[in-house]
Amino acid sequence: METADEDLAGTPGSDVGPDQSVLVVAAEGPDEPAPAEAPPVDDVPGPPVAPVAPDISSEMLAALLPYLQEAVMVVRENWRVVANLAPPQGLSDRPRRVGTHVMSHLHPDDALRLFERGSEGFLAAPGWTTRTTARVQQRDGSFEPYDITIHNRRDDPVIDGMVICSRRSATSEEASSTASTAIRVEMFAELLPIGVAVLSPKGQPLFANPVAAELLGTELEPLCKGRLMDVLAEVDRCRVAETIAELAGKPGRRRLLLDPNQEGRRLELDLGSGQPTGTGGPQLVIATISDVTQGYAREQQLEHRANHDGLTGLANRTWLLDHLHDRIERGDELVVAFLDLDRFKSVNDRLGHVAGDAVLAAVGAGLRDCLHDGEVAVRVGGDEFVIVSSGLTDDGVADLDQRIRLAVATVPAARRQQVGASVGVVRSVADDEPKALLRRADAAMYGEKRRTDRRDPNASVLAAAPD
Repeated sequence: METADEDLAGTPGSDVGPDQSVLVVAAEGPDEPAPAEAPPVDDVPGPPVAPVAPDISSEMLAALLPYLQEAVMVVRENWRVVANLAPPQGLSDRPRRVGTHVMSHLHPDDALRLFERGSEGFLAAPGWTTRTTARVQQRDGSFEPYDITIHNRRDDPVIDGMVICSRRSATSEEASSTASTAIRVEMFAELLPIGVAVLSPKGQPLFANPVAAELLGTELEPLCKGRLMDVLAEVDRCRVAETIAELAGKPGRRRLLLDPNQEGRRLELDLGSGQPTGTGGPQLVIATISDVTQGYAREQQLEHRANHDGLTGLANRTWLLDHLHDRIERGDELVVAFLDLDRFKSVNDRLGHVAGDAVLAAVGAGLRDCLHDGEVAVRVGGDEFVIVSSGLTDDGVADLDQRIRLAVATVPAARRQQVGASVGVVRSVADDEPKALLRRADAAMYGEKRRTDRRDPNASVLAAAPD
């Protein structure tokens, strides 16, 4: 049975009802001598009784003790009981006498958690209070759930430590029903084809099914002993930890695509948390882990098709507009070259579209090969291409123009058909727009085409062709 903690804005006093038991844990300061060794349990005649108020006799108090439904204990930092107010037989039919260890009959899974909460209380300011639930072993060996409240009363000179109140939290039938529900949930989770894990705010799996461990490339036991981030790629650890912490404090849902693991798997991590339960404590985060390798590959293929030209493999106009927008937003100083193939229409007219497509594909490959780092080539439609560069000097712009012409002129299929290139190159300006930048580059290209055609119809091919 999983348990949850609740931090409260406690007051220095403790509200202990007649159906409660109270435990006080006294702090030992660094200069305070350690308590004398407690006598063996069998030598202790019985639980000590707190000082009696003037209006009640010690006999009356002793007679009322068996009717207590809650225990109150005082415990030192070594977690040994130094005072106990409880029924003589104890709430669990195991009298917890002075000198015994308060953790001695707790379920192992709950003892560490209760120890951590108590240690936190010793470091907190007086008035700190927390509530939790823990399982206590009964005389027959079974475990029953108990509600436990811990108060920091180091401000009280008499107590000078922690007061721990405990009471049985549910009937056996309720506990059995809760346990059965938990078992059914765990069995259901283990049968799921996806990974499931319940995470603490620090990312420690409180529960994980075998599929989660398999997908994450680890074993179930080490996964639950560490943190989820420990088995992830280093590039994912920080963002996953931050997302878990965020969802533990505020309901929501986040979906993260993880970096490929050693087997090349692409995993999707879906993290979610619900509305606060009213306990005031941090929320648990539910994680589902799915293998999306095939789906991611299909998605990448569809995205590539949407943003690339199927004939040349170059990016298309849609991608170019987004690219220019992002680069302009970043403030990059762009250089855009607009290229139109001269006399390409005659290739389609004389030899057909198959021959024309072969020329376009070859030109696309030639342009890709002439690029420098950071430059991209795009087919914007028909026989028109665009090359985007940035940060070029005037000499760099001239070099880009020459590289483009030479790339076309050295393509055998283009040269055989006397296909040349007209190129217009422009720079971006402040507050530019992608379409406006392309229009200026297009206008520069047509201006260069008209000048070239007036001089020599074959100049765009012959000028760039190597000897």
